[in-house]
Amino acid sequence: MENPYLPNLAVINDVKELTYDTKLFVLSFKDKNVQENFIYKPGQFVEIGVFGFGEAPISITSSPFVKNCFELCIKNMGNVTNKLYQMKKNDNVYIRGPYGNGFPFDEVKNKDVLFVAGGIGLAPLRGLINEMLAHRNSFGKIQVLYGARTPEDMIFTDELKGWGEKIKVLTIVDKGDFRWKGNVGVVGTLLTNIKDET
Repeated sequence: MENPYLPNLAVINDVKELTYDTKLFVLSFKDKNVQENFIYKPGQFVEIGVFGFGEAPISITSSPFVKNCFELCIKNMGNVTNKLYQMKKNDNVYIRGPYGNGFPFDEVKNKDVLFVAGGIGLAPLRGLINEMLAHRNSFGKIQVLYGARTPEDMIFTDELKGWGEKIKVLTIVDKGDFRWKGNVGVVGTLLTNIKDET
């Protein structure tokens, strides 16, 4: 993008419900030239705006190798996100950015990488994890530790399972129920599992 401080009109292509209070928005810029020149790194964020309501900073959760759209994971927790949460396919928003430095992708090549995230904190890491999996031979051991309050609060559950077929993924919840057969506690306790293996 030529000037990341100027807003550009974007359309919501799809909305996917991840949990009772979190949705994944698939967006693209209405101007094809803007979309083609929208270059970002994993870990960067945009300001997403709703006309008449303001804007909110949201991490980009898609991988940069996806060129025709980008994804934002939005939790319903404020005025702007509440309005976004009500929006549907084909609704318009405006986007400024990307902002931030992103993750040091090249600096961790040929090294082991450990991701630790809780709740919505997995969203900004998702793009980087998928980018690393797309270049799997460029990295050492990749491990993901992810925790949430309850099983119902876990986002990207299908992807967590898919990642688990390629790399080590450990999940945990603060409070399980009769259906939950996994770890119970805080995400930091999973570090013991990692430590015991090294």
